[in-house]
Amino acid sequence: IADEPTTALDATLRREVMAMLTNLCRKRGMAMLLISHDLASVADAADRLIIMRQGEMVEQGPTRDVIAHPGSAYGRDLLAAAPRLDGPAPHRPAIGALLLEARDIAVSFPHPGWRRGRLQAVDQATLTVHEGEALAIVGGSGSGKSTLARAIARLGPCDAGEVSWRGLPRDRIRPAERAGFQPVFQDPVASLDPRWRVADIIAEPARHLGSGVSRQHILAAMAECDLEPMLADRRPHELSGGQAQRVAIARALITDPAML
Repeated sequence: IADEPTTALDATLRREVMAMLTNLCRKRGMAMLLISHDLASVADAADRLIIMRQGEMVEQGPTRDVIAHPGSAYGRDLLAAAPRLDGPAPHRPAIGALLLEARDIAVSFPHPGWRRGRLQAVDQATLTVHEGEALAIVGGSGSGKSTLARAIARLGPCDAGEVSWRGLPRDRIRPAERAGFQPVFQDPVASLDPRWRVADIIAEPARHLGSGVSRQHILAAMAECDLEPMLADRRPHELSGGQAQRVAIARALITDPAML
């Protein structure tokens, strides 16, 4: 039973893992129950496909037939939601003034185990982000993307380089300015404190950075991320993966940041 076996993996690794699972089934004569939210990721691996919605099976049949000609409205919606590189670009606001500038960022880690020396995870990375702009940092697993982002946000080590926010150097950024950029982490469930309720998780950045936050403000952030008010008193283990990601986004939005 493979439950979301490729979640959070890059495209290359996702393809390699699915090929490995398919080959193992063929070599060992095994069956596989593959659970996924991504129709494209199972298209080449599954013989039959069952589409579920709100606990009910709404469609089933040979995978190629269901993907080529979905018989249910929900199946058609799932196919339409799959991202396409040849589709139209999303609407973006006008690009404005410079927000973030990072110059010559370098991060290294000690080699694990008995090996000496350090592993250079990020080397002389430079980037800028302006108001309204969406900047994509793309690369395979282990290429340094998250390490670079954590170094810029002061959530991880940074050996060298300079970071400025709205023209202020990083060591002069006060809590009020720090609230202007907030992170949404790669693994939402792991980033949520399992002991806290959703309302407390969402309120944490505002309280930590010195600004008050009301219950109404928390519920407004939840509504903006399509979270029902009844989820406010639940804990992370009571959420689905999608709900956990929405909570992580609501937590980032609670300070009204200028950049995610």
